[in-house]
Amino acid sequence: MNIGEIIVRIANKLYEYSNQYIEIRCDNHLRTPGFSLIEKDIHGRLIPIIVVNPDILPCDENIVAHVISHEWGHHVCKHLLNRSKPMSESMYFESPETKWKKENEADAYAARFVSEHNYNIEAIADFFRSNPIDLDNRMRILKGTTDAPST
Repeated sequence: MNIGEIIVRIANKLYEYSNQYIEIRCDNHLRTPGFSLIEKDIHGRLIPIIVVNPDILPCDENIVAHVISHEWGHHVCKHLLNRSKPMSESMYFESPETKWKKENEADAYAARFVSEHNYNIEAIADFFRSNPIDLDNRMRILKGTTDAPST
């Protein structure tokens, strides 16, 4: 199965899991495996979007499931709905504590999704170890020892 087929398969599972549609795009220039944003369409409607970089994402369904479900979690948890400022600005003016809390909530959403769909937690943990940002905290959330630690 190629990365595109994996992304489609996971997106369909996430749609059924959340009953929410979120557009997924690929961008080989993105500097991170995944990113969430909201854009307005030509009618002014807000469209939830996840952008992934297939060049950074390993072609491993377990890891792709976690990355996409983490970004999906940002939308489900309404982390991006600050309408008082343009979307491109609102994310830059949050406190570190708020950013930390949102990342933990998105990780907890992803952890529930991958657990309920029997993805390989150890494959995801290995990916975390190769990208050790906030490793201990993310491992605790992934393995279910805490939902979202307080800041």
